[in-house]
Amino acid sequence: KVTDEEIEKLNIMRNEFHGEWNYTIKPQSALL
Repeated sequence: KVTDEEIEKLNIMRNEFHGEWNYTIKPQSALL
């Protein structure tokens, strides 16, 4: 199971239409 803390760390872009299940996980930006 994924914890709430782990979910918060993801770069999730929720869709306007049913964003609770309709979303895109974008890559994290590179840290230089």
